[in-house]
Amino acid sequence: MRLYLLFAFCFVGCTAGPPCIEGRPVDDVPLADALRARAGAQFPESFRVLLRGLVQSTAGDLDFTAYVMVSRPHALRMVAMTDFGGTLFDLQQTQPGKVNVVQNTSGLPDSFLTEGLFEDVRCVFLKSPSRRAALYQLESGEWSLRLGEQDFEELTFDPQSQRPVAVHHASSGICWRQLRLDYDGAMISGYRAEHFELGYTARLIVLELHAGPVSHLLLHGVPG
Repeated sequence: MRLYLLFAFCFVGCTAGPPCIEGRPVDDVPLADALRARAGAQFPESFRVLLRGLVQSTAGDLDFTAYVMVSRPHALRMVAMTDFGGTLFDLQQTQPGKVNVVQNTSGLPDSFLTEGLFEDVRCVFLKSPSRRAALYQLESGEWSLRLGEQDFEELTFDPQSQRPVAVHHASSGICWRQLRLDYDGAMISGYRAEHFELGYTARLIVLELHAGPVSHLLLHGVPG
């Protein structure tokens, strides 16, 4: 485990993100509904994920193992550990938009974790496209369910398989967060994240994914 970045990580300068891929609105309600359904069926209602993560910045690297527990529609917990079993951080969401920092010994600001790494995980494993999101076809050929115009968030889909492949958040048409999903056959195998405002890139690999009920203690329990 490398933790030499500590507080230096917080002072990495932000870099401007790339312009988002242009697209044109498409009036096709059945297709939009089919893409929403596909995104909603990507994961079970309740499940646990074991991740291996590497976060990189100009200040250094942070690698960790994370246990993620999900129970739809809103409950999410992420516990990141060192190679020696110590807790780096423990974050919970039990209500929409409310993240509880149970523990943070990583040396990183709480806001970096809640707005960065935890939000990445939420976008990949929990969040579904809004019913108000409009259907676009991007210049890349991918379909997009986009909420907003110049300031927007979107989930994009492969035009052939129609499975989710990327998440973008943009301000004034400039992307400040992008996530690219990786697959092994039909199953998601991880994702790559770039957060231009917080100044990091991350690679997370899915080691295990187990469907089934997640106990209240695992989702809400606080270490003694």
